Amino acid sequence: MRKLFAIYAALSLGAAAACTVHQDGAPSLSGPSTNAISLTISATPDTLPQNGTAQATVRIKAFNAGGQPLASLPVRLDLKLNGVNQDFGTLSVRNLVTGSDGTASAIYTAPAGPNAGGLGTTVAVVATPVAGDAVNQGVLNSVGAVSQAFVRLVSEGVTNPGSDTPTAAFTTAGTLTAGALVLFNGTTSTSGGTNSAVVDWDWDFGDGSPHGNGSVVTHSFATARPYAVVLTVTNSLGRSTSTTSVVTIGAGTGPLPLFTALPNPATVNSTVTLDGSPSTGSPINYTWTITSPAAAVTRFGGPDAKVTFSPTAVGNWNVNLTVTDTNGRSNTSAAQIVIVQ
Repeated sequence: MRKLFAIYAALSLGAAAACTVHQDGAPSLSGPSTNAISLTISATPDTLPQNGTAQATVRIKAFNAGGQPLASLPVRLDLKLNGVNQDFGTLSVRNLVTGSDGTASAIYTAPAGPNAGGLGTTVAVVATPVAGDAVNQGVLNSVGAVSQAFVRLVSEGVTNPGSDTPTAAFTTAGTLTAGALVLFNGTTSTSGGTNSAVVDWDWDFGDGSPHGNGSVVTHSFATARPYAVVLTVTNSLGRSTSTTSVVTIGAGTGPLPLFTALPNPATVNSTVTLDGSPSTGSPINYTWTITSPAAAVTRFGGPDAKVTFSPTAVGNWNVNLTVTDTNGRSNTSAAQIVIVQ
C-alpha cells in the first residue's frame, strides 16, 4: 500500500511634506524548505499460516519529490500488532538502504505456536526513513503519514484469505475557502465484510502537501482552486481501495483590518503608533493611508503590523489600513481620526 509522506511581501513608500514616517526593518520571510519523499511497501503473500516457517517478501520502494526512484535512502522496518510495537514473527533485516532502482526488501517469517492467529490477526510491517541520513540528503520532510503493509495470519491449513474488499468514502465540512480549515471525515468507509476492519486511511489532498492519516483529519488549502482529494483505505486483510472527489476552494472574503492609533489625542511632532496586529485572517502586508488636515495624503506599507508617524500640524488626521493576505485578497478599514492638538 502507498503512503505519502512559498511569502508575499511588498513595500511601497510615499512621503508628503505634512508628516514624517518611520518604520522598522521587516524580518526575513525566508525559512527552511524541504522536499517530500514517499514510500510504498508491500508484503507478498499477504496471508500466512502461523506455523513458524511461512514467509512473505516485504518490498519497499522510495520516490523523490519528482516521483523518480530514490536511491541510497536508509529505511528501518518495525513490526506492530494491534497498533503496538511488538515483534510478532521475525524480519530477516530491519535496517535497509534502497538500491539504484529505489527498492529494498526483507523477509518476514510468521511466528510459531500452538495458538494460531486465525482469521483477523494482522501484523503491520512499518517502514520509516532514517531521519539523520535522509536529512543529510535534503530529502526528508515532516512526515505525518505511516507507510505500512499488512500480513494476515491464519490457522494452519486455512488458505482462503477472505474476499473482503474495502470501500472508500468521505464527506467534508467547514468553510471551503483558502486558508480555512476543512474537515475530512472518512468514517463512512467500509472494510468489505465481517472478517476485516478498516485499519488505515490515507489522504492525498492534491496540493503537494504531506499526506494525512486517520479516519477524520483537517487540512487548509493555501490557494483558491479545485483540488482532487484522494482517500485510500486499507482493511486488516491488507486490501486497499481509493476514491477521488474534487473539492473546490473559493477565495473567501480575505483578512479583516483592525488597528489602534495611540496616543489619541496627540500633539504636533509627537510619535503616533499605528498597530494593525489585531487584524484577523493572517495578513502579510499592511498598507497605511494617512490624510492630513490639509488633505495631503501619505501611503506606505509592508509586512510589519506596527509603524509610527509624526503629525506636523494641528487638526484631524485620518488613518486607513488595508490588509492583504497570501491569496492577494485585500480589505480596507474605515478611517480612524487622530486628533492633533
